[in-house]
Amino acid sequence: MYFRRSLVTAVAIAAVGLSMVPALTTASASASAASLGFNTPWGIAVSGQNAFVVNKGQLTNPYKNSVTEFNTQTGALVRVLSAKNYGFNDPIAIAISGQDAFVTNYHGASVTEFDTTTGALVRVLSAKNYGFANPLSIAVSGNNALVVNDKNFSVTEFNTQTGALVRVFHLPGTGGSSPGEIAVAGDNAFVPNVLDNAVTEFNTQTGAIVRVLSAKSYGFNTAYNIAVSGNIAVVSNIIGNTVTEFNTDTGALLRVLSTKSYGFHTPGAIAFVGDNAFVANVSCCAANYLTEFNVQTGALVRTLNAPRYGFNGPADIAVSGNSAFVTNQYANSVTEFNTDTGALVRVLK
Repeated sequence: MYFRRSLVTAVAIAAVGLSMVPALTTASASASAASLGFNTPWGIAVSGQNAFVVNKGQLTNPYKNSVTEFNTQTGALVRVLSAKNYGFNDPIAIAISGQDAFVTNYHGASVTEFDTTTGALVRVLSAKNYGFANPLSIAVSGNNALVVNDKNFSVTEFNTQTGALVRVFHLPGTGGSSPGEIAVAGDNAFVPNVLDNAVTEFNTQTGAIVRVLSAKSYGFNTAYNIAVSGNIAVVSNIIGNTVTEFNTDTGALLRVLSTKSYGFHTPGAIAFVGDNAFVANVSCCAANYLTEFNVQTGALVRTLNAPRYGFNGPADIAVSGNSAFVTNQYANSVTEFNTDTGALVRVLK
């Protein structure tokens, strides 16, 4: 996922000197509303044969603050879940556990849970009981979900089966700390610290801090997105235009991949397919493409940058089988491509 909250967006804008809110064309907006209902699509997750897209929304569009569900085999719309019935309020990230989906509501200080098979609301977890403070990213570990709170640099853990609170704990950092995404590997979780240029590792069973990896040794520079595959973690550095790889078992640095060889430009969302990683390069004007590389060797595989992919502010990536789905926040669309060949399958609007 990428640039899901105002603080990180502001940091990126200041660094690269670009406007993150380019005007959408009337044709793009109306096409989205008439078909799949995408409106500034951000987070995406796949469950079975269906995909769920979180629409952050715009005030001028009736589909603001919603979730679009579509069939990954046909691209057909299944349903649109609206804010009125589900309590969506600036929804940002989505994670799936079993047959239920969990959506973080950044300004709603809540998490919405719904059934992915029926679309029925299960519950809305509120800040009063769960300590949510601008919840932004979410990950599932066993029967528990972990939510990173932007406002107070904390993590809320709750049981996905019952909704019961497990614990709320604060992450280490300076007064200017700001968390990024969260990724889980075994019993441990990893959260980048955007402003401190570090990654905090903690135990999901106890909340105890395992280690803090710092920028000096790992090349972190506005470290924000993180993803884990096996015992390898990949971190995108927004302003540094680099990607850092480290071992999740030992914390040892594997390599830092630079923009010179890999073409990184404001790197964001990360997704794994086997031994390969796809990284979205995001800019309103200069970069709308994906970089694919091998995480075992660091070798570049390909760059998907042809205009035909329809990338426009690629925000998040989800993988299902040999297909990847990329949300385009500025085009109100989702791009599907084949992960084996890189060939475009379709652009959904």
